[in-house]
Amino acid sequence: MMDDRSRAPSILIVGVSSGPSHDPHNNSGTVAALFAALERRGDLIARLDVSPSRLQRYRLAAASYRPNRSEWKRGFRRTFYEAQSSKCGRLVGRVPQGDVLLSPFRQFQPRGLPYWLLLDTTDAIRREGREPPFGPDALGRDAELALYLGAEHIFTMPEAPRTSLIADYGVDERRVTTVGAGVNIAYPSDLGELARPARYANRTILFVAHLGVSGHHHNKGVPELLEAFAIARRSIPDAKLVVLGGRLDSDPPGVTSVGEVSDREEVARRYAESAVFCLPSRFEPTGMSIMEAMAFGLPVIGTRVGGIPEAVVDGETGLLVAVGDVGQLANAMIRLLDSPGTAREMGLRGRARIDRELNWDAVVERMLSAASHRGRTPG
Repeated sequence: MMDDRSRAPSILIVGVSSGPSHDPHNNSGTVAALFAALERRGDLIARLDVSPSRLQRYRLAAASYRPNRSEWKRGFRRTFYEAQSSKCGRLVGRVPQGDVLLSPFRQFQPRGLPYWLLLDTTDAIRREGREPPFGPDALGRDAELALYLGAEHIFTMPEAPRTSLIADYGVDERRVTTVGAGVNIAYPSDLGELARPARYANRTILFVAHLGVSGHHHNKGVPELLEAFAIARRSIPDAKLVVLGGRLDSDPPGVTSVGEVSDREEVARRYAESAVFCLPSRFEPTGMSIMEAMAFGLPVIGTRVGGIPEAVVDGETGLLVAVGDVGQLANAMIRLLDSPGTAREMGLRGRARIDRELNWDAVVERMLSAASHRGRTPG
């Protein structure tokens, strides 16, 4: 535990989010985990949910109606974004004190106090990765620029959005800090029985990703995952692959697709029962499931894309392969399944990284240290 004397000065933070901030499924649990870390530290004084009620959503949909479905959708997004931004300003006005707002992600324009953002990507990055715009860029570039340029400080989880904010949007580099991310699922305080050598000899590979969104089978590398596993199974006939997060059209030999799992304890159990974790994404801003796997002591096979290389130290906590390279992916699977001792060593080193730096308490310390160096002091 960090000595209180080394802490950054206390700042009264109001957390604002789209959707309930305690919901473990809101943005994969990032909002809940981040705000909880700030509360442990004593800096978060309030949580505000700016999302409209169901009735308000119906009214917004009616107000933005257009006969053309695409035009209606664009109009609704603009109306919804503005409704959340306005609600933020109204709710903040009821908070008796507070120095700054903290808004994870990019779902509305924070109002009522100076604000910080925590981002995992920008729409410039999404366009480069051939992903559809997700944030305010879908409303027009002016909205995204206003969001970024109006922020007192922007924290990014991986380094890529920091670079993008400076190069693509003209944000002053002094107002952008990369702070990393943490684990969004409850995990054991120490590995204990999970560190036993026999666990890493069970030859089970785990893949975790939300596959319910159109295009995610491709973006998360599912075709390469299945092809590489089929090659690896020729060398290791008893190898098993568990796909968590979506159903496949049919399960190939050795593969079990579990579908969507809302029970976080069930997800934790799957991590604990596996020997290797694999996420061969083509587009991956941060890779939250990778850090979850590392927290459970799993070595990680990942691609050199997005934030994955910042979480996985190649050859130390896992193995990195080129995007789309099925041969490299299969060889990585074979190497770790055939060498449980190596898999265990990598898994233990990965867990040490989680304990040392890839956790939300450490992220919060980095955020507040950066803010204090920029002159932000208690109000």
